[in-house]
Amino acid sequence: MVFGGLALLLLLRLVERPLFGVARPWTPWITQGVCRTAFVVLRMGYVVEGRQMNTAGCVVANHSSWLDIF
Repeated sequence: MVFGGLALLLLLRLVERPLFGVARPWTPWITQGVCRTAFVVLRMGYVVEGRQMNTAGCVVANHSSWLDIF
């Protein structure tokens, strides 16, 4: 699942980067899908807390990439 998601992500980035630059409209959805599928496989819960940001801001995580979570 992780390697399949990574392969799909890299293939889409080949198209996405020249067309949209750093905006990346498609590949974040792949990352979220892989991680949420991993939650189901590992029988982990998923909870969202707080409100969605409506203004410019930053979300900081303690991971350098989505692969090091696994």
